[in-house]
Amino acid sequence: MPYLFTILFVASIVCLILGLASPEIFKRIFKKNANRKTIGIAFGTAIFVFLILIGVTAPKVEPKPKDNNDNKTAASNENKSTMENIVPVQTTESKTENTTPKPTYIFDVPFLVGKNIDEIRQILGTPLDKDLTEPTAQQIELGGSEWDNSYKKDGQDLLITFDASSRKIIDFFLDGDDKSKLLEIGNLKENASSYTIEPVKAIKDPSVITGIKIIPN
Repeated sequence: MPYLFTILFVASIVCLILGLASPEIFKRIFKKNANRKTIGIAFGTAIFVFLILIGVTAPKVEPKPKDNNDNKTAASNENKSTMENIVPVQTTESKTENTTPKPTYIFDVPFLVGKNIDEIRQILGTPLDKDLTEPTAQQIELGGSEWDNSYKKDGQDLLITFDASSRKIIDFFLDGDDKSKLLEIGNLKENASSYTIEPVKAIKDPSVITGIKIIPN
C-alpha cells in the first residue's frame, strides 16, 4: 500500500507542475475551472494527503538485535571493573616504603664531626643534663672549661665532650662492649680521615672495652 501512495504522490507533483505551466492540459477534468488556482489547490491537497498516507502506512523498522560479541564485551568490562574494586592497587608511596632501606645507625656521628656544641644541640635537641648543660662561671675560672653533654636514643647513650670557651668538640663517646656494633650504631668507618676511633678499655679487664671514642682530626 505505501508503494501505491508513493506513486500517486509523485504523480501529483508532476501534475501540479504541468498544470501550473499549461492549465489547458486538465481542461477535460476541471472543464471551465481549468486554471492555475484550481489546479494548484487540487494537486497541492493531493500531495499533502498522499504524503500523510505514506507516513501512516510505511512499515515499522524493528531494532536490530545486539550482537553476542557486544554482550561479551560488556560482561568483560563489568568483570574487569569488579576485579579492580577487589584487588588493591599498589601505590607509588607503598613501593617507596618497601624499597627504601631503613638506616641501621642510631647516631650519625660523622655528620656531627666538624660542628660545635651549639650546632649539635640544634640537630640533636636539648641534652639530658638539664641544669648541668653548661659549666658555671666559677667552674670555668677554676679551669673547668672542659664539659660534656649526654644524649640517649633507642637505648644508646652518646656523650659529647666540648670546650665551653671555644665551643669546639673534644670527642664523642659511644658506650658498649662490641666495637663492630658501635661502629654500625655511629655510622662510623675504621679508617676515616675526618676522625679517629679509639677503643676505651675496661680498667679491671683490658681485654674488654666499655665503649669507643670518636676524636675529630
